[in-house]
Amino acid sequence: MPDLSNVMINLKPACNLSIICICIRSQSLYDVLGVSKSATQQQIKHAFYDKSKKLHPDGSHSSENERLTATKAFVELKHAYDTLRRPADRRAYDFGERIRERRRQGPSTGNFYGSSYYEEFEGRSSGFGNFGSSRMNEEDFRSASNDQWKWILQVSMIGFGFAILYNLGYVYHLYARERELAKLVNKDEIARSFLRQNGFEEIREDHGEIMNLAQILKDDVDEAWRRRYEIREEYRWLRAVQDVDHNRRVRARRAAAQKDQEPGN
Repeated sequence: MPDLSNVMINLKPACNLSIICICIRSQSLYDVLGVSKSATQQQIKHAFYDKSKKLHPDGSHSSENERLTATKAFVELKHAYDTLRRPADRRAYDFGERIRERRRQGPSTGNFYGSSYYEEFEGRSSGFGNFGSSRMNEEDFRSASNDQWKWILQVSMIGFGFAILYNLGYVYHLYARERELAKLVNKDEIARSFLRQNGFEEIREDHGEIMNLAQILKDDVDEAWRRRYEIREEYRWLRAVQDVDHNRRVRARRAAAQKDQEPGN
């Protein structure tokens, strides 16, 4: 039969570790240090130093049990201080504490999101189930597809019709503009435009006078049209008959004259 004292000695480290973990989980790290959750880093540091002096394993402890209890308490205190003295670890610990607090205050199911989340999820799941039960068969799917293609064709035909109407309107606009431009060279239109001036009110209704004036004006317009490329200004005639090298010869004569007038020549 094995010695029970040796078995207990071998089990001590594992038991101690489990006890420490249970103590840490059952008690808040702020309670271990004896500070509030809003304590500053300096307050946490002072609390650790004050308690570590009392719980340090090397302190004056009369018995083995007291030394073991002090060691457990010091390990727990050191763990609390190492966690809370670092801002990142402290924020992570506070976040975990809030989650555990919500779980303790939540419904009996013990979930973080509460019953409303699962009720909504179940409602959506039932909706998907109804969708699967009322699935369309092949005939309904083909009918829906045909209706969709019919709608696409109708919209395309309407757009095509609008495009045709737009182009026809544009062509008609060009044709009407050409007709308006053609009217400007007609004899009667030229005459009526001339008679719209002040002083010709009496002969605006005389058709014979209009035709005579129209013929005169039309002849003038045609003559001006035929002579549109003729040179009628004097300076343009001089420029046209001028020699191409005239300016160059003038500059050469001026240079020769200046050279003859120099004192050395």
